[in-house]
Amino acid sequence: MRLRQDSIGSLLLLHTVDRELKADDLLLAQALADAATIGLLHARTISQQEAVNTQLHTALHSRIIIEQAKGVLAARRRIPLNQAFDAMRRHARQPHPARPGRPGRHQRGPAARCPARRPARRTRRTGAPPRALL
Repeated sequence: MRLRQDSIGSLLLLHTVDRELKADDLLLAQALADAATIGLLHARTISQQEAVNTQLHTALHSRIIIEQAKGVLAARRRIPLNQAFDAMRRHARQPHPARPGRPGRHQRGPAARCPARRPARRTRRTGAPPRALL
C-alpha cells in the first residue's frame, strides 16, 4: 500500500490452497489494497483537519478573551487600546510564582472566562448595578 513513494501499510492475503494466485486474484488484491490506501489516507486527512479546526477554534476563543480584557483595561484606566495591550503583554511576560493546588485568579470558572455571561455586580452602597465605564 503506497502513496507515490511513501509506504502507507501492507495487505496480507491468505488462502487455504498451496498454489500460485491467478492474474484475476492479483488484480482483485491490488484493488483491495488501493481501496484500503484511500480509506487510510481519507481518515488521516479528516484527523488532521479536525486537529487544525480545534487549534483555530482555540485561537479564536483566546483572541476574543484578549480583546475583551484589553477593552476593559483600556476603559478602566482610560488609556488607548494599544497601551492596554502593551500593559497586558508586559504583565503576562513577568514571572509569576506558581501556587500549588490553586488556580490563578484569572481561571476561576466559566464566568471569569466569559465576561458576557457574568451577572452584573452590585455596588456596596446602593445595591444597584455599577455605572457603565465607557
